[in-house]
Amino acid sequence: MPNILSPQERQLAATISGLLHAHKHGEAGMILADLSGVSLTAAQADDPKNHLPLLQYYLHTLLEGGGFTQAAQLLWSPTQFNPEPLYTRQVWSLFSEADTGLIMGAAKCSKSFSMGVRLFLEWVRDPEWTTIRVVGPSENHLEENLFSHLVSLHQHASLPMPGEVGDLFIGLSRRDQMSSIRGVIIPKGNVKKAGRLQGGHRRPRTTPHPIFGPLSRMFIFLDEVENIPMGIWQDIDNVLSEIEKGGQGFKIFGAYNPSNASDEVAKRAEPPFGWGDFD
Repeated sequence: MPNILSPQERQLAATISGLLHAHKHGEAGMILADLSGVSLTAAQADDPKNHLPLLQYYLHTLLEGGGFTQAAQLLWSPTQFNPEPLYTRQVWSLFSEADTGLIMGAAKCSKSFSMGVRLFLEWVRDPEWTTIRVVGPSENHLEENLFSHLVSLHQHASLPMPGEVGDLFIGLSRRDQMSSIRGVIIPKGNVKKAGRLQGGHRRPRTTPHPIFGPLSRMFIFLDEVENIPMGIWQDIDNVLSEIEKGGQGFKIFGAYNPSNASDEVAKRAEPPFGWGDFD
């Protein structure tokens, strides 16, 4: 995924990130205030709270400008999340360039975590009008893996994050499930029709977005998709038909560690030359 920020913009982002992770929010805010021509009194400059609006605005400037790598580095230290490794960059490129995809790879390649962080950033970018559903085979799987990471990122970001955290939920309000990141459990068993992704239509915005258009956005991520019951594929096919109709703002991806070359996931992920010639 090419970095579309200029060298000067990347250097500024690195400087601001370093100050935030050193807990020098006031210094970071003063740099942004000077660059944007915002005047602060001495008393205002001494109160870190007065710098948060500028820092939040800068975060959204990075997100709107395609600087997702810099936004991640602004919010989290490398020990929390590092957007630089090859696998992470490949996952983020897939998200940017495609509306659908199956991410196959070995364990601990950051397939799910990288996608989860990107989805989290997309939600932070437009929380009121973004719905994210993280699908998994059990509540324990989601709680102990991807969702626990997302909750940690929400709670330990260098800047206050929007919304509230609950059980398999990060969102603006429990009353509005559309403006949230929500875990969806597809329990194991002989299920012919899963039916858990139905009713996931996008809603009209009160005011069209200059980039995203008149509808809200929806992203679906199926974690360990090989272990989710077969019935989910009927729902996925319905979602795919919605994507073909509406395009922008509706994406679905799945990640898995391959184990069965004859199951439904393998059929859909098979390369044109076939699994027989796959190394």
